[in-house]
Amino acid sequence: MSTGFLLAVEDSLSEAVGKSLLQQLGLSVSQTLGLQGNGYLKTKVGALNQVARRLPVLLLTDLDVPNRCPAQLVTQWLPHARSSGLVFRVAVVEVEAWLIADRESLAEFLEISSKRIPRDPDSVAYPKETLVELARASKNRRLREGLAPARNSTAKVGPAYNMQLCSYVNTFWDAKRASTESDSLRRAINALDRFCS
Repeated sequence: MSTGFLLAVEDSLSEAVGKSLLQQLGLSVSQTLGLQGNGYLKTKVGALNQVARRLPVLLLTDLDVPNRCPAQLVTQWLPHARSSGLVFRVAVVEVEAWLIADRESLAEFLEISSKRIPRDPDSVAYPKETLVELARASKNRRLREGLAPARNSTAKVGPAYNMQLCSYVNTFWDAKRASTESDSLRRAINALDRFCS
């Protein structure tokens, strides 16, 4: 299939990751849909499976629950046969783990020591919280205040969280390097590799 992928994602950060991942593999995006959370994607998975008979679809969602099996989520959402054109990938536990996995560039982006960044990010229970805590250690005030909420805030992330992390994905993140630390990302790359030939 040489046509661009239809990219189905939860939010703007997942969109940036999906587009970057495809582009780094020499693939393209023809259209994006979703951006309304994983509940919306779950309602559309049957239709996406049908669409994938005509054009390739990358459906990217988060596992969200630590220690849950990604294969069980896929089977629960799509109990019937999957079209060969549907690449259904689950980030463990959240897409933020795939960003943490590129330790070298994340450290450069956040202006922190790479020693602070955990290895095996797929085993981190709450990658989003981990990323926020890493941002709090940044020497860059703009990143600290953008990525991390104020100490007395009830917000889970800072006001520029998605914007700044999308910028990181577009300018720093190396998917293949990150895949050496994240098994779920490595599997996603392997699943997409067959479209590269």
